[in-house]
Amino acid sequence: MTDDRKNILNKIRALRARAANEASSEAEVAAAASRAAKLIQQHEVAEDELRERGTSGVTEGQHNAGRRSRHPALDKAVAGIATVTHCHLLVGQHFKGALTWVGQPADVEFAVYLSELVQGASERAYRQQRKRRLVRPTKHWRDSFLGGFGIGVSERLITIERNRRASKVQKTTTGTDLAVVKDQIITSYMEEAYPAIPTEKRRKARQADPFAAIMGMKAAAHLNLSTPLSDETDEYGTLNASKAQ
Repeated sequence: MTDDRKNILNKIRALRARAANEASSEAEVAAAASRAAKLIQQHEVAEDELRERGTSGVTEGQHNAGRRSRHPALDKAVAGIATVTHCHLLVGQHFKGALTWVGQPADVEFAVYLSELVQGASERAYRQQRKRRLVRPTKHWRDSFLGGFGIGVSERLITIERNRRASKVQKTTTGTDLAVVKDQIITSYMEEAYPAIPTEKRRKARQADPFAAIMGMKAAAHLNLSTPLSDETDEYGTLNASKAQ
């Protein structure tokens, strides 16, 4: 690759970083995105060329290290946590029940926090529900309740992220969205650090107790998803905006 080509790629990356920077104004975002798009078109730059190799700015965080199987609530909530934090989840037999998140340091910190929050809150909700039942719940009823709780949380998180993205005025389709930029960086990290992650093998899921699952989903509706890292909340009254955008 010639030095001129490297300079062009670096200029495009810098413009994209400015467009993705949360501190940039709307005018700065629009100008940077437009300039980046023109350079991409002018020099026929492929998306793969813009991916910087290396692990800079990416970290890993783990919850439930050493656990033999994934917590029932987290098993259902990971999709929502990954969506709202822009993190990836490492899967495979050697990770077992632990949740190993990969992403930007602040995002991983938030993903681990949400994992702890969901697990603790689901167990507390289950204990409260258990006190109301005259018959001692079975393990299947417990797992169904906790799974329903995780589904409820995941749906709420995905809705929050969908609403947040919809509220932003998309001025370009060149891939300058912050989530896209983060995904590219994490993908490069994964390609280098884990070139052959084994596919997660799952047993056929047992049919959940529908009543228990519904009770769990209802309990999840009362979970406060605000982060303790800041008092700031967004227009939906939940999730620290600087962590979730």
